[in-house]
Amino acid sequence: MGYPLKIADLLALLPGVAYVTRQAVHTVANVRKAKKAMKNAFEYQKKELGFCLIEIVTNCPSNWKMEPLESNKFVADKMIPYYPLGDIKKPEGK
Repeated sequence: MGYPLKIADLLALLPGVAYVTRQAVHTVANVRKAKKAMKNAFEYQKKELGFCLIEIVTNCPSNWKMEPLESNKFVADKMIPYYPLGDIKKPEGK
């Protein structure tokens, strides 16, 4: 198709979806947020609130042919603006 799809945004629109979030793992702070999102998703699943999805934005320095620090900068500068981080859909009242 030629355009990157925002799968999390699309799935959040479907009925039966309780929790959708997009997180990144290019910094320590973001790894902590991603871990918290995973915990939330498991809790929502245990409560049978609906389908949960966590989309992780990450780098691939070997495939991108970049040094690791350079690929982290690419994530921060190019990917995060296109794929904004945070909760896209949460269960009602949570």
